[in-house]
Amino acid sequence: MKKHPNYFKRNIAIMTTSILLSGICSFPVTAQETIVTMEDTEFRDKKAAGIEVYELIDENGNMVGYFEPYSDSNPAPSSTIMPRYTSLIDITVAAGDTVVGSNQYALQAGDEIQLDISQDIEGKSYLRFKNRDTNSYIRFLKTQTTNGWQGTLHLTGIESASYSFGIENASSKEITYSGTYSL
Repeated sequence: MKKHPNYFKRNIAIMTTSILLSGICSFPVTAQETIVTMEDTEFRDKKAAGIEVYELIDENGNMVGYFEPYSDSNPAPSSTIMPRYTSLIDITVAAGDTVVGSNQYALQAGDEIQLDISQDIEGKSYLRFKNRDTNSYIRFLKTQTTNGWQGTLHLTGIESASYSFGIENASSKEITYSGTYSL
């Protein structure tokens, strides 16, 4: 029994087409999701309006919030509003050293911290957080100051965890910090 020669050609063409189509359709499709939080939008809107705000950038270059000094648009909290927690600071930090408090706070995106911390002398300083869950540190690069912090930390992209508040003295002189921070 003789098979028709077009039978083989037709089967080869069908199999080749199937293989090509399955190869074309099997490429994975990926997309990067960009999540813009209300706080990020708020930061950009304030920056565009000329309001003094500074990104809180962690050591990996991620924006985890922003710092807004007290001003007409961000007045210091009224003494009649009771925060959930207030801590007094009166610490001396050696040149090039970091001091982290022993108090631990559950923080997450959306939390705010009110700062009223002064330095006894001018010198470069940074705010730091210690993540007590992972035993890692966050150094907020754009919180560099030479005279302290008076304003609000808006935490927008911070990982939910237990944190302790810290200060890094990046100067060549010993500095005493005094004041409060409130959650």
